[in-house]
Amino acid sequence: MASNQDVLKGRKTDFISILSRDFLIFDMVHQKNILTERDYQHLVDLFDNDKERAARTLIDKVRYKGDQKSTIFVNLLQEELILDTYPRLKEIFNLNANLSKNGTQDVGMIEDSSYTMTSDPRGLCVIINNENFKNHKQRKGTQNDVDALVKVFSWLGFRVVLCQDQTKIQMADVLRHFASLNLAELQKCKVKEWSGSQFTEIKNPIMHGDALICCALSHGERGGICGIDDTVLSIDEMSSTFIGSKCPALSGKPKVFILQACQGSKVQSGVPVDSAEKEEEMETDTVPGSTSQQPYYIPEEADFLKAFSTVETYVSFRDGVEGSWFIQSLCKQLEIGCTRGDDILTIFTRVNNEVSLKEAAKAEPGKKKQMSELKSTLRKTLIFHCKK
Repeated sequence: MASNQDVLKGRKTDFISILSRDFLIFDMVHQKNILTERDYQHLVDLFDNDKERAARTLIDKVRYKGDQKSTIFVNLLQEELILDTYPRLKEIFNLNANLSKNGTQDVGMIEDSSYTMTSDPRGLCVIINNENFKNHKQRKGTQNDVDALVKVFSWLGFRVVLCQDQTKIQMADVLRHFASLNLAELQKCKVKEWSGSQFTEIKNPIMHGDALICCALSHGERGGICGIDDTVLSIDEMSSTFIGSKCPALSGKPKVFILQACQGSKVQSGVPVDSAEKEEEMETDTVPGSTSQQPYYIPEEADFLKAFSTVETYVSFRDGVEGSWFIQSLCKQLEIGCTRGDDILTIFTRVNNEVSLKEAAKAEPGKKKQMSELKSTLRKTLIFHCKK
């Protein structure tokens, strides 16, 4: 069993993110005499200028005062008032073993409850945006989806790169090059990266970081994404490029695939929902005319989250001006949820609900509906902390 000093060390990043959002914990630590008056005043000054630094200093000061003070602090974090103020603490303590009678806990279990998200940049966000097809009309509104994804994932600390108008073979190749971190080949593929104000030529070496985000915006068919040549790259082929045996650098790390495309040509109907907004007629994304420890082992398909804009065999709606229901809802909910420290499954569930309430036929409520879907093999809680 590890000491509570190790508990604070094992989840230090999470505690900093949680406790930097409100000053209450600092006052409570002061009341409990965990820190000296001088320490408290120093934290007050720090909090006014840099909340995360204040929280980091708090954790460090408590740890350095020994396990007795650390135990008092960990017990304080589980008091009702503190849990109500910092609700994410409930997740941390509920997902792991309860504290034992002597106030200790298995730090290994704590460390394993969430994916590590400390690298800078956080990881890669790869966006494949197929807008202009050789034989079909332009996918209007998709640029707004790109803009929304760039905004939210750069805010979350990811290095955002863009691949525009790709054939099936080009999509498969570029994903392979990202898996192998082949900068020269990515440059040949004309991959662009977000510089903070615009997309520019990719110049610097690529690193995987702590997570991969892959967004594919295109027409689609059941189980696949269409290239601009109307040939289909299967979703399984896309994700299998990053399994552990092919991409060891991402083994054990979360890989999130966000797929805005139809999965068939059927149109979903639904039952009336009082709170649903009525919308104008929408476009769809269907192809026109188509239907230090010891090593341990995990399955190759572990640590994937695939988020589909619609369920299999059905169309996915996209506003020709504003963008798609799914991507716009996702980016909004990521901004809201990540700000307060929600995990990714909670956020995507909210997206599912929001998309389900949309109406594609203004005059016929319930006639044209959409249901987004999640498929997850994540083994831990995935939380993207927003950059300050």
